[in-house]
Amino acid sequence: MVWCANIGIFDKHNAKQEKVYLFYSNQIDQKEVILDEEQSRHASKVMRLKAGDVFEVTSGQGDKVTCRIAEIGKKSLTGTILDKTVLPRNPLKRAIAIAPTKNADRLEWFVEKAVEIGIDEIFFIKTQRSEKPRVNLERMNRIAITALKQCYQTFMPQFYELNDFAKVIEKLQDYPNRYIAHCEDPEQHLKTFGPFHDGVIVFIGPEGDFSPQEVDKAKLLGFSEVSLGPSRLRTETAGVYAVTVMNIFQ
Repeated sequence: MVWCANIGIFDKHNAKQEKVYLFYSNQIDQKEVILDEEQSRHASKVMRLKAGDVFEVTSGQGDKVTCRIAEIGKKSLTGTILDKTVLPRNPLKRAIAIAPTKNADRLEWFVEKAVEIGIDEIFFIKTQRSEKPRVNLERMNRIAITALKQCYQTFMPQFYELNDFAKVIEKLQDYPNRYIAHCEDPEQHLKTFGPFHDGVIVFIGPEGDFSPQEVDKAKLLGFSEVSLGPSRLRTETAGVYAVTVMNIFQ
């Protein structure tokens, strides 16, 4: 799968400013990059790139690779690597466990914005009051890649399949900072626990909120109850808000 965006950078190999297209690809080795059939066709037919043009690519693992087009075939585009930079990952591991919204568009909006702001892991949880039966992980990855390129980031988040709340929450004991946000007036706001260090995860419930039993289970497992402010936020808005707080208070 390959996605792209465009930016203007200074091409030191041509010693001039030019428009350079930014791609995502999982076919990167030490010497060359290969774009798949769909995107090589997009590059040559829509963007009208040709042999000798420069583009950039990332695999979503922190790498930023500058390439020059060596060959445009019918089903692939090959680029010769000119430079490669590997950026350090944020030392704070940021995660959200969220109940999918009934409207799929709202969950997709959350994923897009979370990636733009900065997120490492997203867990999808099925709660007692959930109304969404499943999540299309392939679709979520496509949205994340588009957001990644839009913001010129180099790290893709890890997505986890929809699973029961009880099963997910019991697997996350390695996060030193664990929080569950709900609407029953918790005394402390999430930001009062910052600055955050090591790993931090926030659980966000469905439109009907977490059940009292789910909140009690989280507390028994060492989760702190938190508020996200005086307003009752939609699930997707609460998720974006929590991601923002995690990134600000670190």
